[in-house]
Amino acid sequence: MQTNQLFNHICSDLDGSLITTQKQVGAYSRKVMRHIYEQKQAIFTLASGRMPASIVKVYEELGIEGSVAAYNGAMTYLSIDDVHANRPIMNLSISAHIARAIFDCVTSLIGEKHVSIYIDNEWFVSECDYWCIREVRTTKVWPIVTDLKQLLDNTSHIHKLFIRGDAEILDKVAKVAAEMEESSAFIAFRIAPTLLDFTPKKASKGDALAAIQQHTGTTAKQTIAFGDSGNDVDMIKYAGNGVAMSNALDEIKALAQEMTLSNNEDGVGYMLAKYFHYHEF
Repeated sequence: MQTNQLFNHICSDLDGSLITTQKQVGAYSRKVMRHIYEQKQAIFTLASGRMPASIVKVYEELGIEGSVAAYNGAMTYLSIDDVHANRPIMNLSISAHIARAIFDCVTSLIGEKHVSIYIDNEWFVSECDYWCIREVRTTKVWPIVTDLKQLLDNTSHIHKLFIRGDAEILDKVAKVAAEMEESSAFIAFRIAPTLLDFTPKKASKGDALAAIQQHTGTTAKQTIAFGDSGNDVDMIKYAGNGVAMSNALDEIKALAQEMTLSNNEDGVGYMLAKYFHYHEF
């Protein structure tokens, strides 16, 4: 790896950061990241609330490889091969008992059809409705349709419970969930008005990066990280240079060392081009 630049570890959130509202990586960002990868200037981590398989799909779109921090860091892998072999270096989950309490709370308010459950590298729904199809369009992964109550009765843990729905519905769910007795075991991220993630309380993209760097030899100081939402806070704090997208929450902008263009303007690519001296001729 070349070491003549400030950073040798690049970490990016996906939705709202690297991924555009058209659910793809911008062409310029893709070119810059592939160039950096081919020139061995840095290693990559993609960190997201998404499941591991969906993050691998983004790596395939980019034409590069790197480490994976899925479910906001709850399942973290050093490589794509480790995802396929199910060899996480970090594996945090929500117990089935707590998951059932969350599920019962949520479904008492909105029913089952808006709910997704993620266990390891699999996604489960009770039916593939409008909101499910929207998630397929985003993640490029199809779910398994099953009885979610039976699923929770026959598993020891989950990694994420996810809801897509109208903003007004999720306002109500988030408020009730915050008052649950079991709320000390999970964290609920409102990553968009129509999206609500429940992940393990101790899961953190910052901790995922630290775990990866125990194996790679890179450091926080040598890391540049990109984010836009509440689940990026720890990662932005951890990185030597935390970069906020121009479309980021004010909380992220206040924490970041720099701000770049929006996710729809190849903000990740343009900031990386600046630091890694990428020029198109």
